[in-house]
Amino acid sequence: MSPLDNELRQTLTRHASDVDATSDLWTSVEHRARVIHRRRVAFGGVTGAAVVAAVVVVGVNVTGASNADKLVPLTRGPSNSVSPSPVASPTLGGIAVPVTEWPRVGADATWVNWDAVIASMPTQMPSGFTPLGQPTVIGSGDTDAGAVAVFVVQAGGHLVAGAVLRSKPDEAVAVHDIADNGDVPCVGVVVHVSAPGGAVDDGVVVGAPTTGQIEFKLPGESAFHPVESGADPRWATVTLGRLQPGAPVAQVRVLDGDGNVDKPRYLGPIQAGVTFPDV
Repeated sequence: MSPLDNELRQTLTRHASDVDATSDLWTSVEHRARVIHRRRVAFGGVTGAAVVAAVVVVGVNVTGASNADKLVPLTRGPSNSVSPSPVASPTLGGIAVPVTEWPRVGADATWVNWDAVIASMPTQMPSGFTPLGQPTVIGSGDTDAGAVAVFVVQAGGHLVAGAVLRSKPDEAVAVHDIADNGDVPCVGVVVHVSAPGGAVDDGVVVGAPTTGQIEFKLPGESAFHPVESGADPRWATVTLGRLQPGAPVAQVRVLDGDGNVDKPRYLGPIQAGVTFPDV
């Protein structure tokens, strides 16, 4: 073999050694990359689980603090009508038109004996809610047992809301006070009626002219839903069954005129007095 052949063989041998070393190097690098990847995946899984756990905890806390999930007990007022006890600051937004200037929903309730209705109210209110002014009907419609009129009236320096049933045109029911300045997004009443299938409680809500859809969530339900409102979306009624003192009550959500579910105008029980009927 010539010197040139020897030199060529030595050169090829050296290059072969370099290739083997390079192959080992890439194998090592690839193995290291797999190890790092597995560690990152494992760490990411733990971190992800921690984040999910944190979200669940926060979600529970927020849900527990929501007005929509509060269970409001019932009390019997002086008239023995079942009414939800008041909650603090139930409104989530103001309105420009006071309740005494709302356009009326439904027909005028000409069947009401207003003198007798006003005379029936003092025994249902704390002292100091005098003198009583002239009532303003803000809405009228049907219940499970006939017509009902919802009204507000000035009572000294306060405002009081109530209802009158067609079956009892001489008596105010569901009497409770509202914000003194009349700046409320809705007025709600819970009335006890004698339906063909037996006595039942109905919830009635009248929305301000600047509000939108009215929705209800009955005890045991997980979500709000709209109910039949008739010709005017500002009026909504719902059958509550037979309410009992101390039992949870239905919740109402009144949306704004744009249907924004994140910022409802009202979220709370149907009938929420400021100081009474929880007397």
